[in-house]
Amino acid sequence: MTTNTETEPKQFTAFISMPFDAFFDDLYHQGIKAVNDHLKAYRLKIIRLDESAYRKQRIQENVLAHIDTSDLLIADISRYPKSPSPNVSVMHEIGYAAGRRLPVVLIGSPETLKALPSNLQGDIVTVYDHETDHDYSRFAVKLAHQLEATISEKVLPRVRGEYQLEGFSGRNGVHLDYLISLARQRVFILTTNLSYTASYLCEAIKEAVERNKGNPDFRVEILTMDPESNVANERAVQLGRTARVYRDELRESLEHLQRAFTGLKNVEIMTYTSLPTQMTFIVDNHVVVAVVSMTELSREGTHFLLSDSPRGAEPFIGHFRAVKTHRRTHWH
Repeated sequence: MTTNTETEPKQFTAFISMPFDAFFDDLYHQGIKAVNDHLKAYRLKIIRLDESAYRKQRIQENVLAHIDTSDLLIADISRYPKSPSPNVSVMHEIGYAAGRRLPVVLIGSPETLKALPSNLQGDIVTVYDHETDHDYSRFAVKLAHQLEATISEKVLPRVRGEYQLEGFSGRNGVHLDYLISLARQRVFILTTNLSYTASYLCEAIKEAVERNKGNPDFRVEILTMDPESNVANERAVQLGRTARVYRDELRESLEHLQRAFTGLKNVEIMTYTSLPTQMTFIVDNHVVVAVVSMTELSREGTHFLLSDSPRGAEPFIGHFRAVKTHRRTHWH
């Protein structure tokens, strides 16, 4: 039995849903962001959209991507200063989080309690009042207490073992392009076929490379099946494809990426000749993994996301390097 001797508080991610208006800025900076000063057992990584890099073209897509990768939502349901109702976008985000069974912590001004939307009546609302709590210090304490309770009662039961995993019914749901665009250390890709990477991830990789121009430690390493290998024939048979057509697809996507990254010293593309047991995408300390299915394209199968875990990522990085050691060809 392994004993965990780490004493660092468990860290979780909270996405903040609130109107973009100067009216709420002091609340956010002095109240919400101050909760870590009062949390005892946990730490919160607090994310608000306007402080995060945009990856998707539409703002709402960026919001949903953040909610998908968060542990809980903190939502301000106060009535907007110029409106008699809570912010429409905030209500939509609460509904989206509820649909994903994500815990939601509601906050609001005193007036909020007088006219809660029917779907939120009976829910606990942590109240702030600028008239009596000018620097939001008392509110930060109250919110920290509510967050401790919510994490203990609703977030932790979703987490079993040492690491938190999220499951997705297909690769698109993981928002890999968003994770890759924010990479600071590494992007390692182990796959049988680069067509998905060429179609959906290439621009995000370029963005990450550009963002890390002055970072000598940043690496992009891509391992894919050798189109000329015998295992390419075997994989074609598994997928019910003709070997010639499948090989052409492998060549085309490989050549596409080679052209896209020509001359970039921190990008390596390599091929291997043995079929791996898993598809792996390692972005900094995030790991996305899927099995190599014998009945369907792996991109369409179940994917698991291990988020921001250096220790959890270590075995996958080790596996990636082992496959890399036995590669057949190398393109730099």
